Amino acid sequence: MKSGEACLHRLVDKWLAPATVLSVRVVRSGRMPAQRARFVYIEAIAPSGSRGMFFFRHQDGCWRVFPPHDARPSLCVDALAA
Repeated sequence: MKSGEACLHRLVDKWLAPATVLSVRVVRSGRMPAQRARFVYIEAIAPSGSRGMFFFRHQDGCWRVFPPHDARPSLCVDALAA
């Protein structure tokens, strides 16, 4: 993992915080019911209006703008070969 890749602050700066933003705040946080993955909804307030975005924490500890995949059944071929 690259330095800062998992940092929520860097993602918020990248997606929501251009130079004209007056404030940034966490509006909502919690866990998704199915995966129990953490999420936060962050809102940026600027003179042009407000905008917000959801960020999701994945199992590897990285924050991303898309939710983690659901666990799906899989078949292990190694176990069948023995």
